[in-house]
Amino acid sequence: MKSTTPRNVIFSCTALVLFLLLLEFILRILTAFGITELARKPGVRELWAREGWIVDKDLNWALIPNHSSMRGGVPCRTNSYGLRDQEIPLEKPPRTFRILVIGDSTVLGFAVPFEKTFTERLETMLNRSTDSVHFDVINAGIPGYSIYNSFTYLKRDGIRFEPDLIVLETNFNDRRYILSREFEDGGEYYRKFYNSLRTREILSRSYLYRGLRRILIDNFNLARKELIDSGEFDYKHIRMDGLHCRVEPERYRTILLELIEFSGGRSIPVILIPLRDSPAHVADLYRASTLADAGKVKESYNLFKNMESLPLYRIIVARKANEILKAHGRDERMIETVPVQIEWMGTDGNIPVYLSDPYVEIMYEMAGKRNVFIVEIDTLTLQKKQLYVDYIHLNEEGHRILAEELYKELLENQNLRVAL
Repeated sequence: MKSTTPRNVIFSCTALVLFLLLLEFILRILTAFGITELARKPGVRELWAREGWIVDKDLNWALIPNHSSMRGGVPCRTNSYGLRDQEIPLEKPPRTFRILVIGDSTVLGFAVPFEKTFTERLETMLNRSTDSVHFDVINAGIPGYSIYNSFTYLKRDGIRFEPDLIVLETNFNDRRYILSREFEDGGEYYRKFYNSLRTREILSRSYLYRGLRRILIDNFNLARKELIDSGEFDYKHIRMDGLHCRVEPERYRTILLELIEFSGGRSIPVILIPLRDSPAHVADLYRASTLADAGKVKESYNLFKNMESLPLYRIIVARKANEILKAHGRDERMIETVPVQIEWMGTDGNIPVYLSDPYVEIMYEMAGKRNVFIVEIDTLTLQKKQLYVDYIHLNEEGHRILAEELYKELLENQNLRVAL
């Protein structure tokens, strides 16, 4: 048997490259004459940019700086740092006390005019209270951020504003459902996504790549991961046994402790804002659980089915119904799949509802540490007033009450008064 010589290897590789180039040329000609359609579709960056997003290799996504968009039906304008706030210098001016508020779309003020957000209200209230110091309350809320995103932002960008106090709110996005642990918040996944994105952007210039990708997607149903990574939307039946929270409670505790230690090492106090489930949702869950415990499984199940008519609750309803059926030996009726809208954070809007919220409990656990405090809207107020614009976001009245609670804490808490 003759061994393969370097000359033969070079010849084979050259022939393969020439063959691929010929295929590329033929596909371009066929597309130019309309015989086949392999036009380049919008990539992730283009799709995200339409909604005011940019891809970030550390945070996965961020808001476009100096950009105007609509968030919940109200205008949202970002400054040069990609924050929904007025333009501020990075270096803190003399006689200035800075409060950096990090978190998600509730901090941003989804569906709330900028001047009505709790951050802007708090800044106004503080500056009216004294002339001896100027207060900057920096709104660093980014829609969809979990505690991992917020802590990563704080370490990389937020700390550069030289904050004297840090306020954190994230609960809902931490417990948002994802399809698998592959999409769990973390640097490894974000870097993998960013690198695969860059690779696809380069390859997408090739008509040969576009044709091969179309064949694979059309014939081997590889579209699901592409949809999740691209920001496109589609309805799919997803399996109920593969869901996880983006940041499970134990990991949430670990990251929150790291954030507190990071801030404490710089002598920066931290205020934690727990946001609890809407009392109406908790009441429905409590009624269903009570009926099931009383042996009225059918009535309990039907109560959940009524909630299922709301698309955002399909997964919640299915999971809770399964828990009740399993607890009462009714496994034969377990819900295996449910149709939901799949999007780039996992599954659109589906967030567990808790009778006892482990994420809030962890926040209170951390509040026992030095220079860590809790500020929240009490449950009684939540029950008496309608403070949610939807299933998780505070409305204008909710922002007003939260601003007042923060203001009162800053004035009355002896430890924070010393800081002020």
